[in-house]
Amino acid sequence: MSARKDVTASATLLAAVLALGLAACSNTVEGVKKDAKENRVPERAEKAAEAVKEAVHEVGREVRVHALALDIRGTLMLDKSVDASHIKVDADDETRTVTLEGSVPNADQRAAAEATARRKAKGYRVKNLLRVAATGQASS
Repeated sequence: MSARKDVTASATLLAAVLALGLAACSNTVEGVKKDAKENRVPERAEKAAEAVKEAVHEVGREVRVHALALDIRGTLMLDKSVDASHIKVDADDETRTVTLEGSVPNADQRAAAEATARRKAKGYRVKNLLRVAATGQASS
């Protein structure tokens, strides 16, 4: 009978361990669910995704305005009728403005530079701050 008592005791012990294990697992699962609700993991993930989206949008806007300024500057450099060596081009997406600064040798080149900027920057206001330099004095 002693062997039978050992088996019964072992079975009882095993049943108790399994019951405790199942209770612990159940508590762990409920704990994870509760933590997820309290920590608002999905809400935080959504906020992080929104922040990333905004950052990407801002970078895209910066790239776009720099590309626009570069496009205008490149077109001016290729234009044989305009000495663009002293022209600086800036673009601002927020105010939708392209600004030309620096100097050109004469009024015709000033007007040609402005016309090029207007043609390239559809939907932008062009602010022509180019100065006509005195003869032999084209500087920025």
